[in-house]
Amino acid sequence: MDCRGRELYSVPKDLPWNTAYLLLSNNSLTKILIDSFSYLTKLTYLYLSYNNISSFAKGALAQLSELAILDITMNEFLQFQNLRNVTYGLNNTSITQLKANFLHSPKHFRSTSVIKEDLENLKNTKLDELQLDGNQIQLLQRNVLSFLPPTLRTLSVKGNDLGNIRISELRKYGIGTILSLTSLDISYQCNDYKLLKQIYVPKQNSHQPKQTKISNDNSVVCNSPDISLCTCKQLEFWTWIYSSKVVVYLSENETCKLENDSTIYMIMFRNPSVMKQYSDMCRSHAILYVSIGLVTWLLMLILVVILYAKRWELRYRWYIYRLRRKGYTPLDGSRYDYEFDAFVSYAEKDADFVKTKMITKLETEYGCHLCLHERDFRVGEKIASNIISAIHNSNKTIVVLSPEYLKSNWCKYELHMANKEEHHQDRKVVVLLVLEQVKKRDLPAEVLEHYRTNTYIELPEHEENMGTFWDALRESIS
Repeated sequence: MDCRGRELYSVPKDLPWNTAYLLLSNNSLTKILIDSFSYLTKLTYLYLSYNNISSFAKGALAQLSELAILDITMNEFLQFQNLRNVTYGLNNTSITQLKANFLHSPKHFRSTSVIKEDLENLKNTKLDELQLDGNQIQLLQRNVLSFLPPTLRTLSVKGNDLGNIRISELRKYGIGTILSLTSLDISYQCNDYKLLKQIYVPKQNSHQPKQTKISNDNSVVCNSPDISLCTCKQLEFWTWIYSSKVVVYLSENETCKLENDSTIYMIMFRNPSVMKQYSDMCRSHAILYVSIGLVTWLLMLILVVILYAKRWELRYRWYIYRLRRKGYTPLDGSRYDYEFDAFVSYAEKDADFVKTKMITKLETEYGCHLCLHERDFRVGEKIASNIISAIHNSNKTIVVLSPEYLKSNWCKYELHMANKEEHHQDRKVVVLLVLEQVKKRDLPAEVLEHYRTNTYIELPEHEENMGTFWDALRESIS
């Protein structure tokens, strides 16, 4: 039934019930109601293109079990989001071809974002061809194309604004899930919108009005397509175009700028020699990037190892720098005006020996001035800073060695810092007092060095030797 160009405002109600072909193109239809076609149970071909349809009842085509071809092209007031109403129930039909081009005029509506709800009604159909040209499609939900039926062989998205959906990454939007796909048309992107529109201007004939319903507004705002830059990030996409069974249609005049600043026509990617040049260029870049990455990683590893090996030295110098800025110590290294004769480094479990015996002898009897952490550390100062300050402002550091001493992290820290002070000031600082014997395998390298050079004082087992012990200790800190 040919009803084209008759200025109809609604679908006729007196059509034969067994109508198979219905051409309603180039009319003034504005609404498709839920019962507009319900009685046409034999309808196979339905053409609704070039109308002013703005409302399409959900499920209006669901009862047309024999419907195979549907064309709703050039209904610019419908909006792309209403395609879900058009396709609702099409899984009950025999649909194989759907043309839904130019449903979304840039003159009237914003750019289109395609989400799964727009396509999911097609998932269980036997659709063979889908055209979505000129719909100002700009954004795609991830994997949205996976909601298209696996039977689809031809997909056309000509004349959309594909710059923001990164056409070079089209596969991540689910294009690879359409196993039967053999043809993908992504030509006439954005800047060719006006030219593409002329393709859809119907030929004038006796059944059509003198004026077609095509907007004369040429103001189309588009983003620069990502496809115009053929960097190595797009290698996978172009390899897929070159090697897959899918024929991808590109605009013949669309150029592509490679990373070496050379410009070629994108259609040339079908040339094996061009594709090889592109692949080789990206492979060399990949080798370069990997090499730079490995060298950078190696340098960082070396830096970490050096920093770890020098960690005590760095800590020591940092705290000395802070102490000097605060004016606690003079800047020169050779000094004879130390605040303390000795800083005593000991474990808490050995505190009884230090407080009842060492202080009594060295301070009370010999008049030495010792620095003890619980008595002489500055209140409010960080522990690490107090330790450095105590070592730096003491003539010597007495290390009261015992098994408990080696279990304490703070004690080991004090030992490290005392050794750094010794190295930095180039003078003898550490006085090793062996309170209890420790197995040599448990001793750190700094302590073993004192054992090897016999520069340590051992607590005697017999009381009659204690006088000599205290005299030796006093002499070592003088």
